[in-house]
Amino acid sequence: MGLDTTHDCFHGGYVRFHHFRKCVAAAVGLPLDLMEGFFDRAEWMACAGDSPVCRNLLERRLESLPISWKVLGNDPVVLFLHHSDCEGEISWRDAEAIAERLEEIAPDIEWDGRPDWDFKAHALQFAAGLRRAAEARENVEFH
Repeated sequence: MGLDTTHDCFHGGYVRFHHFRKCVAAAVGLPLDLMEGFFDRAEWMACAGDSPVCRNLLERRLESLPISWKVLGNDPVVLFLHHSDCEGEISWRDAEAIAERLEEIAPDIEWDGRPDWDFKAHALQFAAGLRRAAEARENVEFH
């Protein structure tokens, strides 16, 4: 079981898709795990352990989180990054702009993990699917 999208944008596991989006976010200078919808304060606080001093310090550091998606302004990559990974759709009206942005970002995507996860190729495949959807005037659906 995993994520399946229409227009051959992406087919694979949710973990791979999450890492793919983390790498796209990193290529535009965003720490995805600190963004709205991804940030988990309890998870971060668990890192502090039982030390009251560490917990206090970490709590103070986390006060300004999560980071708002507004920091990217009108960047179309937000529509890709801040989208649910298991449902919904990307409008065909937005698809062309997102595709252009993914193609622009692709050369800057880095991944030092599993060699079979080529996220530059994923970005280009996703962009190609978005272009097919835009041309057909069909939304990209996530299942």
